Amino acid sequence: MRHRWGYRAIAGLCLTALLCLAFPGREAVQAGVWDNARDYYDTYGNAAVFRPTTGNDGIIYCATVGAQATGGTKYRTIGWRIRVTDGAGNLLQNIYCAVGGSCLARYSVVASDGYEYNLYGFSLGSLRGRMNRSALEALKCGNCRMILDACMAVTRGGVALGSMNDSGPTGGMVYMDYSGISNAEAWTEASREALHSYFGKTVQGLFFELSVAAGEGIQSVSGGGVYCYGTEVTLSATVARGYEFGGWRGTDYRGTRSFTVTVAGNYRWTAYGMPKWVQVCHYRNLSTEDSCRITNEYIYGRSNQFIGQGISWRRAGYHPIGWSTLRYTDEQVREARDVELVAYPLNTPVSGDWIIAHHRENIPLYLLWRINHYYFDFDGNKATGGAVDTMEADSDEGLILPDNGFEKPVENCRFVGWDLDPEALEQGYNALEEYSVMELVTAAGKEYENQAHVTLYAIWDYAPCIETGDLYYSLDDAHAGKISPAELAKYVKVTDREDGPLKWTGTEGLPEDAHNGFYIENYPEDGFCSSLEGNVPITFVAVDHVGNETRETIRVNLVDTTVAMRSEAVGNIRFIDGNHWEEDRGGLSEHSVWRRRPEYLELLKGALGL
Repeated sequence: MRHRWGYRAIAGLCLTALLCLAFPGREAVQAGVWDNARDYYDTYGNAAVFRPTTGNDGIIYCATVGAQATGGTKYRTIGWRIRVTDGAGNLLQNIYCAVGGSCLARYSVVASDGYEYNLYGFSLGSLRGRMNRSALEALKCGNCRMILDACMAVTRGGVALGSMNDSGPTGGMVYMDYSGISNAEAWTEASREALHSYFGKTVQGLFFELSVAAGEGIQSVSGGGVYCYGTEVTLSATVARGYEFGGWRGTDYRGTRSFTVTVAGNYRWTAYGMPKWVQVCHYRNLSTEDSCRITNEYIYGRSNQFIGQGISWRRAGYHPIGWSTLRYTDEQVREARDVELVAYPLNTPVSGDWIIAHHRENIPLYLLWRINHYYFDFDGNKATGGAVDTMEADSDEGLILPDNGFEKPVENCRFVGWDLDPEALEQGYNALEEYSVMELVTAAGKEYENQAHVTLYAIWDYAPCIETGDLYYSLDDAHAGKISPAELAKYVKVTDREDGPLKWTGTEGLPEDAHNGFYIENYPEDGFCSSLEGNVPITFVAVDHVGNETRETIRVNLVDTTVAMRSEAVGNIRFIDGNHWEEDRGGLSEHSVWRRRPEYLELLKGALGL
């Protein structure tokens, strides 16, 4: 027997044919391959090749070659056995096609160079018609494989020593595996090698892979497998909870959850789902005419979603209490309880069940505002005692500020009103006057805070401070009239915490147009002109803009000599009230503010030079 092609060359040509059959419209060989036994053999050798003829049918071709001479001992292919197995290799059925039988047609016989080439074929449709129930079921489910083995007999003098028909062997010795035919006679090594290619053949271009996969939102898919050409396969996808079907993508697009395809090549599809969603239109709802809105889309499967997500509307004097499906006015909200109006509290988590229940809906929600309520606390601002009760009011109300109920930080000061700043030198708000709550909370920066506490501090106006000391003059200066009020005032420094430095106004008190200042209240009528040696008490009076008054008496000393130096003393920043002095002990009470308060103690140390 002559072999025109090696085994590897035949396998390569078979692969080329398989690729061409898998992609219709690409012809790798001429039409003569299918009606000329020599051309087929030169192209495919003895490989089995499927050629489609319709959308669900075609011909499975096989070729044989043998020497024309009939003398001697040879081997001959007298038919084929088709082993039908499942995907695991379990045999489901043997189907036989005998040369000369009713299932196998001979399409071409060619004699060339002393060899005879025969081209046989059988239709896929006839093969299906002979399959048993198990084989057909496996074929439909993509769990079927077909393996072709040559049915061979030894010939002597051109006479076959075995026979078969379309039901299988009928007599003699028919070999259907390599071991049997290779050991039947003492074949040459070349013949033994060639015999390998006659068994365990798969049909090129007959089976195709249909691959299906589950993408996002798909719970499961069915229909994938390896199918015979022309098999109608139904692919189906089961959508996961919270999703709707989105389509199949791959070989082409399919929009239905299930579809049927007739296998004619290798196909690949992936099913995808689309998460369910709810659209919510959030209205700010400051009034019935307010059209400001923000639309959010809540999608199944996303985490950390809540009603009103990303919305940060604020309203001075009000606070949001939740979302309603209806629009309500401020008056309606004020008169109703929250639970009667609120459909969704603030920051309500969006659950998957809620999205499924409202899938594809466009829900309008209105933000509900309730008026703010405030607490006003009153601080004595260094007061030594006393208290003022906390007051409450809504943001749309007025508030009459209370009178002072605290004890003075020091004796020589006066309460002037209230302020939000404890360091204020003047009051921002007067006692016993009415103010808008919104004015107060806005000034405090709490107009958006419900249940906020606003602290008002008592503002104290402290008495002026007089800095001076005893003075010394000669009798000559006194008699010469040099000790004038202006002369004495040069050695007095008066300051007020709130008013600043106070000016000298003379000896007649404060002028009508002056708000503050200092003066001498007991200047001698003769201006010291008739004074004798000794000392004369002089009292300075300082008055600030609210009427706080400080008095300080010094001694003007008159001597019958020339004064070489005058002394200038600096007074204390605050005078020590007699209430803080324990006469029997000759010192400050241990409960005195001059001992207990650090700022007073520091002033005292500075004055005493400690």
